[in-house]
Amino acid sequence: MAPTAPSSSKRHRARPSAAKSASAAPAQFQLVQAELKLAIPPVFANNPAAGASEMLDSLVMRYVPALRAVLLAHYNLHFPNNLAMIAADSPFAVTKVRFSALVWAPVVGEKLKGRISLCSPDHVSLLVHHTFNVTIPREHLPTDEYAFEYGATENDPEAADEEKADEGAEDGEGEGGEGEEKEMTASVGGRWVNKDGLWLGGLDGELEFTVVGLNHLNQSLALTGSLLPTPFAPRRFSPTRTQPPAPASKPAKRAAPAQTASPAQPKKKQRLIAHDSDASSSSDESSDEDESSDEDEEDAARVAAEKARREKEEKKKAKAEKKKAREAEGAMDVDKKEKKRSSKKAKS
Repeated sequence: MAPTAPSSSKRHRARPSAAKSASAAPAQFQLVQAELKLAIPPVFANNPAAGASEMLDSLVMRYVPALRAVLLAHYNLHFPNNLAMIAADSPFAVTKVRFSALVWAPVVGEKLKGRISLCSPDHVSLLVHHTFNVTIPREHLPTDEYAFEYGATENDPEAADEEKADEGAEDGEGEGGEGEEKEMTASVGGRWVNKDGLWLGGLDGELEFTVVGLNHLNQSLALTGSLLPTPFAPRRFSPTRTQPPAPASKPAKRAAPAQTASPAQPKKKQRLIAHDSDASSSSDESSDEDESSDEDEEDAARVAAEKARREKEEKKKAKAEKKKAREAEGAMDVDKKEKKRSSKKAKS
């Protein structure tokens, strides 16, 4: 797109109509005044405006991080000043460019419409405006109302035979035949079907969804959608609470066989039961004391080993320091001897 001079009166008159058309369009399409910093190649040194326009053309239908949107069209390109910067030995002229741009900028929480392009058990893919990709994951599908129904694969011979058999019946039926053809092609791969047998999105496959995420990668923008009425509410899960496993304990002693007591001896039976419970409690207490004593012994052994290790390290350090001191003293003695020799030679 060739840049236009902003001083033209005709183009100034055309701006209000463009603004009206932009306001009439959905909110996802916006007309903005943008400013970018471009590095114009040296081949466009005689016509930098053409170079800037060509560089903007390469960004059309791509996600531009500076605009936070997908660039659809641009016009009214001009330079805010006549200055450009050439850094070091780079031949590119870095300068700012201002222009009017039509962008596609959906926002999170906005409702959009798309057509189903693929159905699978874990997600549904859509196309918005036959161009932009949308993914609706399983957690954002109404699984309480719809269930996935597997269909025929693309290379299924049975499905191909049925399609050939129905080709004659579909010819000349008009709208009814077109509907059956849509049903045949849409069933390939599977569909989400509700309890009444109706497909998700109907025969035309159009769905209205809520934007819950924007994913921009490799200069492209993809959306994540949701079909739930409250997509941003925390999901209510009811998982079964699993209790932590009980700690391993020693096998309990076998209880004494129940003694059949006569009605005349109830006190003796109560005494036996109390004796058994006291014995089990005492055994548990003794096992706990044994375990605690074992742990104390292990801790004491660890402390002693650590102390011995530290003492060894300190002894090694002391020996090394003494060795260094001796070497330093020897070096000083050698220096003194050499000085004495040199002074004697000088006197002689």
